[in-house]
Amino acid sequence: MGSKGETGQASNTGKEALNKATTLLKGNPYLKSRTVVLLFDNDTNKQDEDLGSELYVRAMPTNADNKIIQAGVENLLPERLITEDMWTLREIRKPNGDFHTFQSLDKTKLCNYVCENGISEDFARFAAVLNKLEALTTSNSVT
Repeated sequence: MGSKGETGQASNTGKEALNKATTLLKGNPYLKSRTVVLLFDNDTNKQDEDLGSELYVRAMPTNADNKIIQAGVENLLPERLITEDMWTLREIRKPNGDFHTFQSLDKTKLCNYVCENGISEDFARFAAVLNKLEALTTSNSVT
């Protein structure tokens, strides 16, 4: 969920966007023509919820074995796929001369690496998510 602006920066993403979509669809069920599943990251502490009228909230499980990335879909990957070169350093300077350095995961680089080098076992933790979605799709038309 979300979009990229002219600068390439993502907006209207994450937990807050999904919470707003939940509120909107719950209060206006006529806006959807089929079943909707809103899938939250593991760090949102969302509980699975059936909100009636084919609106479902689901949350991804946590992979306790991944200590490098503990939140988000990337948490479901094994640590061996997440290497030092997948992080980008960014420095922000303040007008008073202070600066902060941030290390951010380059998700595109990780995605490309996983697609090129991943093996089936690397995706084993995704089974729980896919099983949740499959359980809904067997009797519903899901978007």
